[in-house]
Amino acid sequence: MGKTPCHAFQLVKLGTTGIDVPRLFLGTGTGDQRGDCIQAKTAPEEYALLLKEAYQQGLNFWDTSDDYGTHPHVRLGMQGIAREDLIIATKTYASTENETRESVQKSLKELGTPYADILHIHSVDSLDLYEQKMSGALRGLLQEKKEGRIKAIGLSTHTIAVLEKAVEHPELDVIMTNFNKYEVHMDASLEWYTRCLIKAYENGKGVLVMKTIGEGQLHDKAKESIQYNLSRPFIHSVCIGMTQRRDFIESLEVIRELD
Repeated sequence: MGKTPCHAFQLVKLGTTGIDVPRLFLGTGTGDQRGDCIQAKTAPEEYALLLKEAYQQGLNFWDTSDDYGTHPHVRLGMQGIAREDLIIATKTYASTENETRESVQKSLKELGTPYADILHIHSVDSLDLYEQKMSGALRGLLQEKKEGRIKAIGLSTHTIAVLEKAVEHPELDVIMTNFNKYEVHMDASLEWYTRCLIKAYENGKGVLVMKTIGEGQLHDKAKESIQYNLSRPFIHSVCIGMTQRRDFIESLEVIRELD
C-alpha cells in the first residue's frame, strides 16, 4: 500500500459540511494546572501575531470558545486576512434555545465576523446534559444556521457515552472529541473511541480530535502522537494547542518529516 500524504497543508473535505480544512488546526484554549486558559493570559496583540504567522505557514483553521477569553486574540489575528481564507470555530455552553442564539450573536460580535464556520455545543460530557442540549441549544443553532450565521453545527465531548450518541445524530455536522494513542484524557479504550469515530466518518460527519498530546502530558511523545492521529483515515483534522510560537513550529517539523 502506498503512503498517504498527511501534511498540514493538505486540504480535506470536512464530512458533508462543504468546508475544506487543513489536517492540523490551532487550539486557543489550553488549560494550565489551575484550569485557566494560557492563551488568554497573553496580550491579544502578541498572540494575534502568532496566528498570522501560523496562517502564513498554511494553518488557517483556528478554534476558540466563548469561555476561553481568546475571542479578542482571534479577532485581531483575522484582521488583514480575507474572511473566506479562514476557518473559524467557536463554542457555546448555553443550554436553552434563546440563550444559545444570544450566545452565538455575542460571540460573532466579539470575533468581528458575520458568521462562524463551525459552532460547537461545548463540553457535553453526560447523557443528561446531552439530552438537555439536544432539545434546547441545538434548536437555537439550527435557527442560526438557517439565518446564515453558522455554516456547520458541532458538538464537543470528552466522554464515550455521549460520543456514541452524537455520531448518530442527523443534525450534528461535526464531532470533536479527545483522542490520542496513549488514552490520556480518554474515559474508554482507544479501540472504542475508534469505532465511534469511524461511525461518525461513515455518517458523513466532520471528525475533529483534540488532546493529541494530552494537554502536555505527552509532550515527550508529541511527534509520534501527532503522527498517529494524522495517520487515522477517519480523522479530518487534528488540534494542536498553540500557546507560543514553538508549538506550531514543532508540529510543522513533524509534518515535514511525514512528507
